[in-house]
Amino acid sequence: MLMQQTIKNNGVATIDELRGLALEADVKFIACQMTVDLFGFSHDDFIPGLDYAGAATFLPMAQKADVSRSCSKNATAVQGLRCWSGLQKSL
Repeated sequence: MLMQQTIKNNGVATIDELRGLALEADVKFIACQMTVDLFGFSHDDFIPGLDYAGAATFLPMAQKADVSRSCSKNATAVQGLRCWSGLQKSL
C-alpha cells in the first residue's frame, strides 16, 4: 500500500500501466521457475502471459537482450521475492 500511495502522490505510472506499456512494446516477461518452485507458488499465482525459465535457459537469452532485470546473485530470498513481485497477481 505504501508503494502504491507513493506512486500516486508523485504522479508516476502505476505498475499495471508500466506493464501494459511493456506488453505493447513486445517485452518478454520471464519468471524464475526455481523461485516459483522453491516458494511453493504455481503459475496460477502470477499474471497471465509469463514465460518461465531456469537460469540455464535465462542467462543466454539475457546476454542477448537489450535490457534484463534480475536479482543479484547475492540477493536474499526476500529480495528475490520482491524482484518477482511485480509479476504476481496480488501480494
